[in-house]
Amino acid sequence: MLPSERGRGIGTWLLEWSEQACRALGADGTLQPIPDRARDAVALLRAHGYEPHWESWVLEIALEREPPPPVVPPGYAIRGFRPGEDERAAYEVLDTAFSEWPEQEPESFEDWKAVTLGRPGFTAADMALAVAGERVVGAVLLTDDAGEGWVDRLAVERTHRGRGLGRALLQHAFAVTWQRGGRRCRLGTDSRTGARGLYEHVGMHVERSYTEYFKAL
Repeated sequence: MLPSERGRGIGTWLLEWSEQACRALGADGTLQPIPDRARDAVALLRAHGYEPHWESWVLEIALEREPPPPVVPPGYAIRGFRPGEDERAAYEVLDTAFSEWPEQEPESFEDWKAVTLGRPGFTAADMALAVAGERVVGAVLLTDDAGEGWVDRLAVERTHRGRGLGRALLQHAFAVTWQRGGRRCRLGTDSRTGARGLYEHVGMHVERSYTEYFKAL
């Protein structure tokens, strides 16, 4: 909302409208993501019965020099995505990982393929896979964000976590960003994933922070 229009009840009206729309859809609750620095919006939500549900962050890294090659743990490799061969395996490793979140809506293979691989500008170089032999056990999807890198998806199969594959996939994404001329790489995550420590360990830092506020309807 424009600062000049605040204090007229517009925010309250929009909030109540959104709750009515959620009820009409049969939802039993509503979530509102609010930047932590937007104190007026936070106060409005708290006054209407919203409570913090989880935290989320946008993290970034400035690439001041060419990133080093990924450090891949023994027994694994990182390779490029092969169109016509890897679609199902990439979908399964990403979908399984993100389905661990209770609020995550399931996504069909057809929808994922259309949105991810069928989006304008997608190339095979946007995705890399971590493999153990021939088995795909991890994936990273990189998109362009106004000439800079954005890690849209990053996942490692549960039984292969804790071995450095997530870090290696991130390092690969940083290297691709650099090769394309980008000098900054970003991603979004939240407190449900427990991954913030990994991102900070590879040199990323929090650029923006948000809180998801929830209200039962």
